[in-house]
Amino acid sequence: MTTGISIMIKKPDNQYQSGLFSFMQPLSIEVWMYIVFAYIGISVVLFMVSRFSPSEWKFQEANGRACALSNDFSVYNCLWFTLAAFMQQGIDILPRSLPGRIASSAWWFFTLIIVSSYTANLAAFLTLEKMHAPIESVEDMAKQTKIKYGIQAGGTTAQFFKESTVQTYQRMWQFMISQSPSIFVNSYDEGIQRVRESKGRYAFLLEATTNDYTNNRKPCDTMKVGGNLNTVGYGVATPFGSDLKSRINLAILELQEKGDLKMLENKWWYEKSGGQCKTSTSVSSLLSPLFKDDNKIQMPITFVVLGQFENVTDAQ
Repeated sequence: MTTGISIMIKKPDNQYQSGLFSFMQPLSIEVWMYIVFAYIGISVVLFMVSRFSPSEWKFQEANGRACALSNDFSVYNCLWFTLAAFMQQGIDILPRSLPGRIASSAWWFFTLIIVSSYTANLAAFLTLEKMHAPIESVEDMAKQTKIKYGIQAGGTTAQFFKESTVQTYQRMWQFMISQSPSIFVNSYDEGIQRVRESKGRYAFLLEATTNDYTNNRKPCDTMKVGGNLNTVGYGVATPFGSDLKSRINLAILELQEKGDLKMLENKWWYEKSGGQCKTSTSVSSLLSPLFKDDNKIQMPITFVVLGQFENVTDAQ
């Protein structure tokens, strides 16, 4: 039967988007393009070096006699050698000339850095992390000016800030009344809608009960941050001198002791048309970045297919 002023912000977007090509997300599109260009470029360099370097040419023998000159680094073999080096795999052919070895060493060092960076970033992408809110408390909000914040005009929340003797709340009140255009709203609905349309640039201060109620319903794009700024209780009005007062007080205390009030809150806030935005700590939720959209496997199937392809290749 208590509530308080709380902070509502727009829920940060989850940057991880699961899909068939999610394994490419640790590196940007530009980096992937640079890798492709570097792969083609080093293959061309190896081919040209092998053409002009005498060390890469050798006699091909037939029936114990040298018949013709041959070069292992054909166009196909150059592409294959470069790809094998990038995939950290060995190959039968190696450059014998000094320029070829220098070019290969440079490519090996490049792939070492790229693969190490990719592995480190991939581990972070596959780890379910708590979304980081831009502000986490009223102190954080009071210290910054990037995110605007407002309240309902003329309500008890405005009265709380106006009459508060706490320095933080006084500074917040001065900030709110100095903003132009006004950051005050005429209703809770207007304030909540403003949060949703602000792209994370507006926070709304409202009662915690309404905050929790809204956050547990679609479109699930708002969230509560920090604790309550104050604590106020709900009361039931009765006629002056009525014996209903003591009876209602006893009934409320009994409901609190039995946990019925908490059960009713769960029923109407989270279960009855609510709970649509509830996050779970179950194993299935921890695997949600990998298994999404009605348990259809998206990203893992990529590695399964690649693994099966490798097994077939090794068998041949």
